[in-house]
Amino acid sequence: MSLLSPERLKELWNEIVQKPRVLSLTTKRLKNIRARLREHPDESWWTAVLSKVRASAFLRGAGPHGWRADFDWLIGNDTNAVKVLEGKYDSRLRDRAQAIAEEVGGGPEEVR
Repeated sequence: MSLLSPERLKELWNEIVQKPRVLSLTTKRLKNIRARLREHPDESWWTAVLSKVRASAFLRGAGPHGWRADFDWLIGNDTNAVKVLEGKYDSRLRDRAQAIAEEVGGGPEEVR
């Protein structure tokens, strides 16, 4: 088991989720990260969560209102990351394909 530091969690977000990028760890962010790391200190747990954030079309802005999960949303309470890992925001296959196509420069019409 690899224990995570706040800086490493920031790096993982920027490597896996990528957007929006986390540029600094403010006092409030550090407080929230430390609370989350007391609950889930293992890097592999967070890698799984962040991979699911990246794979979720909804969390990446494909919902009807364009809302996008950010780092502060993920670390802001003790339930968001758990819900992500449990699959609450998992994409259906078509949603995931559309999000990937749009990310690489295509549009929804290329998914059909």
